[in-house]
Amino acid sequence: MENLTLKALQLCNFLEYYQKQKQSVENMESLNKTAKLSKCPQEDASFLSFLTFSWIFPIFFKGSKQTLGVNDLYEPLNEQKADKLENDLQKAFKTRLELVPSIVDVFGMKILVHGMIILFVECAIKILPPIFLSQLIKFYTNSSGINQKEAAAYSFGIIFSIFLNSMISNASHVNGLKLGAMIKAGVSSMIYQKSLKLSKTSLGNITTGKLINLLATDAGKFQGIIFWIHYLWVGFIQTALVTFLIYQEVGVSAFAGIFVLISLLPLQLYAGTKISKICFETAKRTDKRVHLMNEMIKGIQVIKMYAWEKPFNKIISVSRFNETKLIRYHCWIRGFFLSCIIFSVPVAVFSTLVTYSILGNEVTAQKAFVVVAFFNVIKFTMVIMYPFAVNYAIDCRASSIRVNKFLKQENDLLEIKPNIKVHESIELKLNKVSAKWKGEATELTLSNINLDVQSSTILAVIGKVGAGKSSLIQAILGELPIEGGDIQVNGVISYASQEPWLFSGSVRQNILFGESYQKDRYKAVIKTCSLTRDLEMWPDGDKTIVGERGMSLSGGQKARINLARAVYRKADIYLLDDPLSAVDANVGRHLFDNCIKEFLKNKLVILVTHQLQYLPTADQILLLNHGIVEGVGTFENLRDSGLDFANLLPKNENVEEQKSENLAQKHSKGKFNEDNFVEKKENIEEKRVKGSVGLKPYKDYFNAAGGFKSIFIIFILYISSQIFTSTSDYFVSYLVRQEEMQSNVEIDENSYERNVVIAIFSGLIVGVILLTLSRNFVFSILTTRASRHLHDAMVAGITKASMYFFNTNPSGRILNRFSKDIKEVDEILPFTLVDVFQVIFNILGAVTVLVVINRFYLIPTFALFTIFHYLRKFYLKTSLDVKRIQSTTSSPIFSHFSETLNGLSTIRAFNAEKILASEFNRHQDLNTSAHYIYLVTSRAFGLWLDVSCVIYIAIVVLSFFLMENTGENVGLAITQAMGLTGMVQQGIRQTASLENSMTAVERVVEYNTVDPEPDFDSKPEKKPPKEWPEKGEIKFEKLSLSYVPDEMEEKVLKELNFEILPQEKIGIVGRTGAGKSSIINALFRLSYIDGQIYIDTRDTQAMGLHDLRSKISIIPQEPVLFSGSMRYNLDPFDEYSDAKLWSALEEVKLKEVISEMPAGLMTKISENGINFSIGERQLVCLARALLRENKILVMDEATANVDPQTDALIQETIRQKFAENCGVHLRK
Repeated sequence: MENLTLKALQLCNFLEYYQKQKQSVENMESLNKTAKLSKCPQEDASFLSFLTFSWIFPIFFKGSKQTLGVNDLYEPLNEQKADKLENDLQKAFKTRLELVPSIVDVFGMKILVHGMIILFVECAIKILPPIFLSQLIKFYTNSSGINQKEAAAYSFGIIFSIFLNSMISNASHVNGLKLGAMIKAGVSSMIYQKSLKLSKTSLGNITTGKLINLLATDAGKFQGIIFWIHYLWVGFIQTALVTFLIYQEVGVSAFAGIFVLISLLPLQLYAGTKISKICFETAKRTDKRVHLMNEMIKGIQVIKMYAWEKPFNKIISVSRFNETKLIRYHCWIRGFFLSCIIFSVPVAVFSTLVTYSILGNEVTAQKAFVVVAFFNVIKFTMVIMYPFAVNYAIDCRASSIRVNKFLKQENDLLEIKPNIKVHESIELKLNKVSAKWKGEATELTLSNINLDVQSSTILAVIGKVGAGKSSLIQAILGELPIEGGDIQVNGVISYASQEPWLFSGSVRQNILFGESYQKDRYKAVIKTCSLTRDLEMWPDGDKTIVGERGMSLSGGQKARINLARAVYRKADIYLLDDPLSAVDANVGRHLFDNCIKEFLKNKLVILVTHQLQYLPTADQILLLNHGIVEGVGTFENLRDSGLDFANLLPKNENVEEQKSENLAQKHSKGKFNEDNFVEKKENIEEKRVKGSVGLKPYKDYFNAAGGFKSIFIIFILYISSQIFTSTSDYFVSYLVRQEEMQSNVEIDENSYERNVVIAIFSGLIVGVILLTLSRNFVFSILTTRASRHLHDAMVAGITKASMYFFNTNPSGRILNRFSKDIKEVDEILPFTLVDVFQVIFNILGAVTVLVVINRFYLIPTFALFTIFHYLRKFYLKTSLDVKRIQSTTSSPIFSHFSETLNGLSTIRAFNAEKILASEFNRHQDLNTSAHYIYLVTSRAFGLWLDVSCVIYIAIVVLSFFLMENTGENVGLAITQAMGLTGMVQQGIRQTASLENSMTAVERVVEYNTVDPEPDFDSKPEKKPPKEWPEKGEIKFEKLSLSYVPDEMEEKVLKELNFEILPQEKIGIVGRTGAGKSSIINALFRLSYIDGQIYIDTRDTQAMGLHDLRSKISIIPQEPVLFSGSMRYNLDPFDEYSDAKLWSALEEVKLKEVISEMPAGLMTKISENGINFSIGERQLVCLARALLRENKILVMDEATANVDPQTDALIQETIRQKFAENCGVHLRK
């Protein structure tokens, strides 16, 4: 009776968000050429081929001989292509302004047809086997006039109806999930399109974790909704029909069993409602955890230099613990839900037959087993599918609301667009422009700006921190909402952001960014942007791959590539937001003279800068102060007016706005050449394990769950539960025999025997209920424990990983392990495992019952298992390859999305939305192809299993014509055979799904020990004393450094020998890329070094990383703030008093800024600290250094991003506070 118990859970596996396969290739052209996919054979397949899935057979044969790769996939069907789906949904959404009605408009007819097919299967085909079984049992009871020919016809009727059900159901299953995947692809593309239009306000309110979950989880919910939604109404029609048919057999007793099933529905629906609420709360906690992981990954270098790994690990573990508390509660309720499924039919059958017997009727074999068969039919639709459908619909509705809310934010963006007009006679004009970031209650960011600039002009924009310089750029780009006045622009705009944005790809790809490759222009840009020497140094030249966010490059190299991208584009107006700050003086002079003045001499260039030496040669200078123009004119005019440039802007200063904004809207009319946009290439292709997953992931999972003792407890509970279940099944046959034997016995004795049988039957049912609930409860605890331990181990592995790992693995790839793979371990794997255990013990119980009836059935059962074994082996090779292709290449989806969010300003300024969206749709199409092939191969395998099962049922059914048998044995054997085959095919499917799910465990465990750093803690004999270092003396001895573990790789630093004496302050200078930051990496042991570094005569390589790094204060070149309060960013572990924190802020000249904010130290910091300028972020890092009071201070351009007055005061603070310290200062 347990054959259908968890069938729906197997289907849930197909409803997960499967990311598509995509190899790392050089560019989009190579994707279209070298990785071109073959046309999907289904496009030309016949109806019979579609029903039998014969068109997918070539994949199986190829997969059995070799490891499958992305090139072995097929193109998606024309109807599945993301660009078409997105266009259709976008058109409907513009009219409807609601997501669900838009989906109905586009897919309504297909959804209706799919519903009619399900109605036909559930209310016609599935009703036939019990009807035929009823007549066949009558033949064997010798109490009817049915002859052998009629019995044979009924037998073949049972066989054919089961076969027809299998054919139609598998095809319908594929069609429903294919339709759902189409909706998901279209909605995902809509989400991506919307993300291209995110405003600064939206970025501040929506974290990256939430956006990733919106794409991965909420959009993924649509993938299964079409499959489930029809069971909301089909089940009631089927129940009414089956109730009538059972009533024809046992009269009013039918309502006793129906009442049991219907009474379980409110409990299941309540449980489902609770599950939905818990899932909603869990999603919020998951968002928080993923957000914390995202921040940790992005700020990992700073975390390592601060020696904050353990505290951050603890914070994330606490967040995970809070998340798993809800997951455990979810599992408990889901366990009750599944228990209801398991004992529903035994209880319903018990209620019906006992009621029928108590009413004085004889329980015959025909009536008993027909009742069992009909209740199994209802069980699938009403006990399993209906509650799941309700809960899935609730979840999907919640997801649709979140997605709908996100998509409708586009209207808000339209309201804040600035009034930009095209004017033919001038290049750029601002007329009384006032602007303010939306949602801010503070004063205007820009106030009454008047500006008129012609072409062939260099306009230098200067001012202090928060003056409004970057906000002016944002206003011109169209990002900053205009409160008054208007902006008139004529021409194509190109833009270089203050914070360089590089995507994962080659240097050439980053420079071209979709523009056509023109050799002469490209070479000229390389030369004018001072990249020639860098390209000569790199082994692969401009084909060198730069990691996500350009992590493999120095700050100056990133800035010059970022500038080269802007300059390469043929435009009329060039907006350059402080491109000279990240390079040394010589390179800066080269860039200004050769690039800005010479290469762009006939263009309008707006240059934000704080470097005094370039102002005399600028055509015009615009001085801003708190968003107000304090002066505009030539250098001579402003100087003659009394402006003191020397006091305002000392040499080599670099400032970022307080209100700087990285989201820039393109307003030029330039066009992109899509054929020349290059495909991003990751540094290192993600590892993909081949073949079977082996036993290790299972061992790792069970060890995480509690080891042998826990598994033994579960084993005992499952055996006990199955003994009671199988006995209750067999007891139906026993009840029939007792009824027949006592039909002629005296009434009193008959009543006594009947009462005993009913009492035993009742005890068995109670045992089934209690043991089923107990085992599911214990199982929930163990699987939740396993999930938490596996996650925490992965976090520990990541925090111990070397910087080489982070430099060669995009954050999207890493986050994929913490989102999609952990989701698989949390939600899919436990229930797949439950299903496998349930099926194994059900099969043992069913085989035992069959053997008791007739030992002959061991032969076909053994043959069936042998066939299944080889089918499974044949299927698994292909299935695991396709599943791993999805898993290992799903991260480019997240990387593409993450990089898009990081580079929105550049993308919009370059009018790249269309090309980026087109690339995302290519990702979607490949994802759709991989998912669809996985789905079809799974259902083809299911069809083979079903056909084998039909043959087995035929053997059992027809065997009774060759031997004498009673009606109760026939009924019990056929129902058990139907149940056994259903369980076996479910078990085979689920063992395959289990292996697929175990790939998630495999991937999670893989990150436990990835390329670890040396020991974090010192060995007792090597641990330095607490007061170390006492003097702060540093000595480099034959020090060489490499960023990669390959010993054959050329060293970045080569046998350096120098010494820094106590209290000595040294400056390290050199051109961009000379190796200045590499010295810091060596000091903090962030890279691979040879030689020794001694601090106070102690070899730093002999001690633990924590003891080393915690004793060195660092002000990094790229300041990092974490979302949370200002207090949290200064003192994340509550080590200092508020007075101490205020004192540190005062010393870095931030006390006034923070104290003016209503929340003071509890002022909220947005993700990535975007509500503070880079300069202010760097001051926070300086405050951190002051708080630590270490003997050694390393400053990597520490005051590069503050105004001159603050710079002078900070320098004085450093001289006072660190007078007795050793100081290492990096300068350009």
